[in-house]
Amino acid sequence: MGKAYNYVPERFHDFVHKQKIFFVGTANLHAEGHINISPKGHDSFVLINKNKCAYIDLTGSGSETAAHLMQKGNGRITIMFCSFDGAPNILRLFGKGTIYLPQNAPKSLLSHFPQDMVDDRGFRSIVSIDIHRVSSSCGYAVPLYEYKEDRQGLRNFFKKKTKKWVEEFRVKRNSYSIDGCPSVGLHQQSIKRNNIEAYDGNGYVLGRVKGSKPAEVKSDVKANLTKGAYSLLKNGGEVVSSYKPPVHRTQSALPDILVSSIALVIPIALYLILPL
Repeated sequence: MGKAYNYVPERFHDFVHKQKIFFVGTANLHAEGHINISPKGHDSFVLINKNKCAYIDLTGSGSETAAHLMQKGNGRITIMFCSFDGAPNILRLFGKGTIYLPQNAPKSLLSHFPQDMVDDRGFRSIVSIDIHRVSSSCGYAVPLYEYKEDRQGLRNFFKKKTKKWVEEFRVKRNSYSIDGCPSVGLHQQSIKRNNIEAYDGNGYVLGRVKGSKPAEVKSDVKANLTKGAYSLLKNGGEVVSSYKPPVHRTQSALPDILVSSIALVIPIALYLILPL
């Protein structure tokens, strides 16, 4: 039976630290915005105390979590742990998240993580979370899996790249969410934010340093983007962190009544006019 708490009970601390994977859920504030769920691994998560946790976020091809946490009035985040071996259990940590870039992360926060994670070339931010609700549930429907090892492909990939290359990659892939909300790619040390513009990336909003010809927004791509992201591209990359949902106008019921009446009258008229 599920239970709820306003902190992480001590009996769950070992369970959290033993998990090899955790899931992160965030969402755009707007009704038409997307919800994102990301799996995370490596030795990147720390439970600092019963109401605070954090994890190191490595560079990837998207940056939805950071965009949602940076959105004004947002910050909502949920961390979920599942037991894939031993006794079944699901643990969710609900809280408010804050993004710290490598250049402004407090040393006191960095000290909680293994040094190899802090030194990782792909280290792009720390997500710090103030926990206000914790819930546990049975997890009886979660299948059993045997842990083999962490994949090293991502860390090895960025290990071979220069700092400049990594920053340019973040500008391209991590400047905007799929809804067009600003994200961490706009905050690189060697590239000024006002020199970055958005462009169409076949269903994604990508970033680049200004100077090249703006990309045309194709109609098929437009259909796959939210109105906020399309508006951002159409306006030449102007940064917009939010957009207004479309106005749904209330239609009069009269046209529907007329259609129904006509549909009823025509068969009766034909019956009276046409010979049997």
